[in-house]
Amino acid sequence: MMKDYEQIITTLLAKSTELEKHLNTKSSNSSKPPSSDGLDKPPRTISFHIARYVRECATAGRSLNALGMGIYD
Repeated sequence: MMKDYEQIITTLLAKSTELEKHLNTKSSNSSKPPSSDGLDKPPRTISFHIARYVRECATAGRSLNALGMGIYD
């Protein structure tokens, strides 16, 4: 009787591990297409926002120092 329970527990643990591994796969770490990720996108980082701001300033012909960024002093 006890061996049956042990076998059931080991089977359930193996299945649980397999399901957790499946849940953690995204298009960035598997061969799945990006459309399978759904609408859940990773948060953007601070460096993304700084790079975007620098790009906008460069295309507008503005100086970062004139805007008070102080990056290129």
